[in-house]
Amino acid sequence: MDMMYNLYLATHTRAGPWLLGIYLGYLITRRRHEINTKFMVLGWILALVAFSFIFFTHKIFQNSNYEWNAPWEIFYAGFARHIWAVGVCWLIYSSMMGYGGVIADLLSLRVFIPFGRISYCVYLIHMIIQNMGIASARVPRYFDQLVVTESFFGRLITSIIAGLALSLVFESPFLALEKIVFRRDRRDKTESREVLQDTEPEIGVNNDGYIPDKLEAIDGKV
Repeated sequence: MDMMYNLYLATHTRAGPWLLGIYLGYLITRRRHEINTKFMVLGWILALVAFSFIFFTHKIFQNSNYEWNAPWEIFYAGFARHIWAVGVCWLIYSSMMGYGGVIADLLSLRVFIPFGRISYCVYLIHMIIQNMGIASARVPRYFDQLVVTESFFGRLITSIIAGLALSLVFESPFLALEKIVFRRDRRDKTESREVLQDTEPEIGVNNDGYIPDKLEAIDGKV
């Protein structure tokens, strides 16, 4: 349990992929530009290498003949999540820039829209469901492919149902309230501009300080 809390669940040990995601969001929103062919090919090669590295090297630990190797353990624990995150970042970046090809078309299918909307709630709830399954075990269990498959899909479906309920009860109502508040704020700004425009003809006062173009520019910056 000490390793679980101090290493596996600790925030600082998982900050790298999170920071990579933040930087990716910055690139997508601030630096939209065309990707040359060489850069695109290099990116896909590196992404493929990253995914392959994580998939195949993880099986080393599952080998019954594996012997503990300190340098390898340190390297894998320190860089495995970052390597996987780099591959995912490239997949998202290339798809957003229009170079995702078949993968972007697959990920853009409408069937994924509902899952995308509840994905954060599923992420928040899935660990609780897994811990409940572990804590409720009363006897040792033999693990084989069938048992692991049943456990995976059972907890996946349970997490999706629980995430949907969490989204409907908490996330969706607050998102709706947020839209109402910001829509009202935009409407108030629009009404304020209309009042300023009508000031001179209605009360006969010269409003030289009102400059529509500058007001809209300031409003856009705010």
